[in-house]
Amino acid sequence: MDTFNGNHFNLDVDLISLQLIPHLEVSIRHKIKECITSIHWEYGCTITKTKAYLGSKRAFKIIYGDWDKSIASLPRYMAALKHFNPGTVVEWKLEQSATIPEYIFRYVFWAFKRTIDGFVNCRPVISIDGTLVYGKYDIKLLIDVAVDVNGQIFPLAFAICANESQEMWALFLNHLKQHIVKQRSDICLISDWHGGILSSVEDFPDWQEPYAYHCYCVRHLKANFQKKYLNKDLHDLMWMAATDHQQCKFRWRMESIRQLDKRAYNWLMRHELHKWTLHADGGRQWGTITTNVSESFNRLLKSARGFPVIAMVRMTFKQMAERFVERHKGASELMERGVEFMPIPMKRFEKYRRRAHWHSYLQYDHSRGVFEVRTAIHQHRGNNIHIVNEASRLCSCGKWTMYHMPCSHAMKCFQQTGLGATNYVDR
Repeated sequence: MDTFNGNHFNLDVDLISLQLIPHLEVSIRHKIKECITSIHWEYGCTITKTKAYLGSKRAFKIIYGDWDKSIASLPRYMAALKHFNPGTVVEWKLEQSATIPEYIFRYVFWAFKRTIDGFVNCRPVISIDGTLVYGKYDIKLLIDVAVDVNGQIFPLAFAICANESQEMWALFLNHLKQHIVKQRSDICLISDWHGGILSSVEDFPDWQEPYAYHCYCVRHLKANFQKKYLNKDLHDLMWMAATDHQQCKFRWRMESIRQLDKRAYNWLMRHELHKWTLHADGGRQWGTITTNVSESFNRLLKSARGFPVIAMVRMTFKQMAERFVERHKGASELMERGVEFMPIPMKRFEKYRRRAHWHSYLQYDHSRGVFEVRTAIHQHRGNNIHIVNEASRLCSCGKWTMYHMPCSHAMKCFQQTGLGATNYVDR
């Protein structure tokens, strides 16, 4: 087929949009390059990026309507979503107008049945984040994301609200607890320092210790730290202090910070240690120190954030459906092969098992179930003694607590005693 110039007078934006509608109905994220390819295959013409963009935008408007129509149609769309996906939860907040006999949209929350059911098999850590929705109105998209057993993103719930206020965050966290977390305890929330989130957590008993725990995103904490103190050495030390497994190493980093700048040291120590350091969190964060998972999923939705609200809701449904299909297929293959653990945690497990061969077993206190292990010397490092408490599932290195599986020092003990290491991995 010959290629003709895309400026043919009959190949206008209206015709292009009609050709693109079927593609955009299948995938909201139909890229401009793909639009150009679709038109080329249909008409043998290569259109400009401008025409492709305008045609795509027109097609979106035909499918989803403009912003006003999209918001007006949102209740009907959500009702259809619940009808065809039984168990899906939708919660609304509307306010009656004082001037006209209509209700004003303030907030809508939704969570799909499959994610509600799936959370019981996820790590008890939830990353929450909010982002601006580009478009005609100043509205926000709220999202919370968990991590599944294979360390992959597992979106839980979404909300669109008129503003990112304490009231909206309180509603969001309340619905998260009511519909998804339910009776599960020891949940760890990780968020940035948004005032609405902090106030909502403080005012909501179900999100307070000992039922749940709130930790800071260390990346956001570091960003605030960098604004106050410009020394790069301080920034590096702060990050290492936050991520150290052992209290002794944390103290050494903090002492270095104190010697460089006592004000920086005091600023960090004003924050509760279990909210921003791994060594003091008791394993509640499972090694997660940032809100990267929720922000990553937000970036996936970015292409739909400039479109009407129904397009965004549809995008969340499509993303979830694709993930469940893909992961069901992968899990089924692993089960057929008789694999006991998912690949990513198994990779860490095997790394610890290999490393254990280089350690030295010192002694075992049978009465207390306590081992002593000496680490191997490598590049002038190592030769340290770690204490392993098999009964309490603790090691002085801190990694057993943090990652909820035996560290290499515990693995060495199990190799000596014949205990099965896999029995000590958190299910």
